[in-house]
Amino acid sequence: MNLLDRPVDFGKFHQLTLVAEPGAQGVRLFFDGRAAGKRRRAPSTLRLDEMVVGARVYNNEGRPATSAASSMATSLKSWFTTGR
Repeated sequence: MNLLDRPVDFGKFHQLTLVAEPGAQGVRLFFDGRAAGKRRRAPSTLRLDEMVVGARVYNNEGRPATSAASSMATSLKSWFTTGR
């Protein structure tokens, strides 16, 4: 599901913040500090044993996709957790 609600120039550096908690609007995306999109999240265990940034999950053979592919060429300027 695409949570980005507007066209974006991906040739520039951007800040993405994703909030995930159970609830009707539990997953919320903030793009450059502005709310961008939200969706429902059922109560579950959130696991981060694999994280892919800038990839799509698709299959050109008409079957359900099973993995992410076509990652974009990018660099993560910083990765940190806040709010502690």
